[in-house]
Amino acid sequence: MASADIGCSVRIPSRHGGMFRRMTMQVPFNPSPELETRLRGALLPGERLLWSASPAPHKLLWGFAGWVFAIPWTGFALFQESRFLPLMFATLESRNPADWISGIVFPLFLLPFVLSGFVMLWEPFRVLRNARHTVYGLTDMRMLRLLAGPRFDSTSIMFSQMGRLGVSADARGYGTLFIKKGATRDSLGNRKIDRFDVPGIANVAQLKDLLTEQLARARSEGTRL
Repeated sequence: MASADIGCSVRIPSRHGGMFRRMTMQVPFNPSPELETRLRGALLPGERLLWSASPAPHKLLWGFAGWVFAIPWTGFALFQESRFLPLMFATLESRNPADWISGIVFPLFLLPFVLSGFVMLWEPFRVLRNARHTVYGLTDMRMLRLLAGPRFDSTSIMFSQMGRLGVSADARGYGTLFIKKGATRDSLGNRKIDRFDVPGIANVAQLKDLLTEQLARARSEGTRL
């Protein structure tokens, strides 16, 4: 699939200038036929798909910034594990409890730190892999996210659940659409914002405008979704 920008036209209802008007948007990656089919299969009866796109993997490389922390963390954990691991084999024949504490308990205690380091190193690759199997869709009722990789997952947010919209974009217009769903408090009483994010999208500001127009239309028509 080409990585160059590809034009994508969507038709949306408008009260100005006829039944429909056409908005041209540039998307980094058109959804594959399989993803498009899965997305349309997830639509509700009577629901119309207005826009769809897959995230651009090259715009999701921010995950590798976490390596600044993950590499020294993993390296230090492996270093400490390597110090105690030989003791574990050397103390298997010992009957001294003190030897077992240093030779067995310490290596097992350090093992979760080593594993968490490898998880942090793998996380950016997981994000990029999922991006190739992810498609986002905007309908006249909601925003959907569909993951059809090794595991299938479908998430959506209805218009009635949407709060404030936000956008973060680079100079070329690629970025993330933030949809606020609400706020909750964690076990410590700290306020936590619940969001639905649409990352790695080209011309994300136009997507926000399209969604804003659909929200205004639905609310003006008194649609209960």
